[in-house]
Amino acid sequence: MRNAGIDSRGLIAPHRKPVHLFRFHDCPRRRCSSRPRFFAHQSLLAKAPEDQAQLNEFIQKGCPPPQRIWEGSDYAKAREMIEKGELPLPHAGDPVLSPILKRMINPANIEALGRTNGTPDTKFRFANQVGFNLPPLIALYQKAARNGEKVEPEIASLTALLVKVAAFSFSFSPEPSEQSADKRAESERSYEELGTGLMKMFDGMIAQLERGDWSETNDLVLVASLAENLPAVRAALPAETLKDFRTRLESCRDKAKPPELKAGLSKAIGATEGSIRLNT
Repeated sequence: MRNAGIDSRGLIAPHRKPVHLFRFHDCPRRRCSSRPRFFAHQSLLAKAPEDQAQLNEFIQKGCPPPQRIWEGSDYAKAREMIEKGELPLPHAGDPVLSPILKRMINPANIEALGRTNGTPDTKFRFANQVGFNLPPLIALYQKAARNGEKVEPEIASLTALLVKVAAFSFSFSPEPSEQSADKRAESERSYEELGTGLMKMFDGMIAQLERGDWSETNDLVLVASLAENLPAVRAALPAETLKDFRTRLESCRDKAKPPELKAGLSKAIGATEGSIRLNT
């Protein structure tokens, strides 16, 4: 993520070069030779019949239905429709489109991939097809925020999902013996870039916590993401970076007042010292 930056909110600013975190992988249009089977997930529907009717109209126009797991192509389609004005930007408080947002930010989309029987390479590819589309979606919400819309919860949740996808991809390192020398060198560059991108996202998330201008709920989303995903890439991060993260998180904990936030920060601090990888 060599050209990525941190925006004024302290979060990664993917709209500058959104493809770079997943640049080493193909765009979502490329089809993998072996498609993993996805598990069904609980239904996400609008509460009122009239709201569901409006939601169905967007689905009929091409929006992926929220009742099932989304793949990379679903994120790409939703992103395309939003960019073209065919689908309003989904908000948490929108009775019609909130199910779309819930599906969009649902970690089950990536967790389902971990439960499939696909090869590590296939899982890696499909995870990155999701990750390819998340930075532009975050950028759309960041633009809305600059226009005065209160979309911090959406940005926090999408950022947490992006980190989860990247950490998930990082956990699927192909066996060197299964690759040619050129492929092995390419994979090593890929994982180095992915690790760098994750490091910058962690830095941005901590910077946001340091500013303290979000609600406790949004801060808890970021803290939980740090606690969950830092262990997966800890071994790849420089010791001085981990020490910096730990010091800054300890400072945030000292300043935090809500007990739940303090406890979450303690878990994030512990994640900088552990070596547990993601369960796959």
